[in-house]
Amino acid sequence: MSYVGQDCWKIPPVLVQMYGTKVKSLDLSFNCLTTLSGVEKFSSLEELVLDNNRLSDNIFVPQLPNLQILSLNKNNVSHVKCVL
Repeated sequence: MSYVGQDCWKIPPVLVQMYGTKVKSLDLSFNCLTTLSGVEKFSSLEELVLDNNRLSDNIFVPQLPNLQILSLNKNNVSHVKCVL
């Protein structure tokens, strides 16, 4: 699923409600994201692309058991807090 360049500051709740359990690949690049709140509802995610957002070191990546690829290019992130 691609939700690129929509100028959103957080993951829209409607995306979570409609696609959270179905999506395996989610691209939220070129938005204004400052939080990953709601991403934990995407329980089938294998790929998460968050390039070119406003994410910083205070983000938290929740446990996503199927996640294989996480891309955070061009954010203000030097380290990521994750639950393994």
